[in-house]
Amino acid sequence: ASKMAVVFLLAVFPVVINTATGIRSTDQVYIEAARSFSASRGQIFTKVLIPSALPFIVAGLRLGIGRGLVGVVVGEFIGARAGLGYLIFRSSQAFQIDAMWVGVFLLAGTGVLAVIILQRVERRLAPWRQFQLK
Repeated sequence: ASKMAVVFLLAVFPVVINTATGIRSTDQVYIEAARSFSASRGQIFTKVLIPSALPFIVAGLRLGIGRGLVGVVVGEFIGARAGLGYLIFRSSQAFQIDAMWVGVFLLAGTGVLAVIILQRVERRLAPWRQFQLK
């Protein structure tokens, strides 16, 4: 449970900070336009602020996933009996370089896969940004 808390703490701050920055950077003109059409606070949040902050949110998720993966591996280095971090650490200590590299490449593949999934999610949620994502 403490390892999960460490991973959570490592991963959550980039997401929260980037989300807050994205919401603060929303152009006031869009908010005023929504108000002029009698949009409620909830509608302004869901229809103006979140779409405007979406690039920041996704960037925070990318950073958070990277930091979370690092936290998982470091946690497994220190106090685990299984997992990729354990495999990498124990293999390097036993000079089993082939097994160590398998763990490293699996970890890298996990990170790459997470980024690809986030890009697809962003394309689906923010189709107006597709020209920037290619």
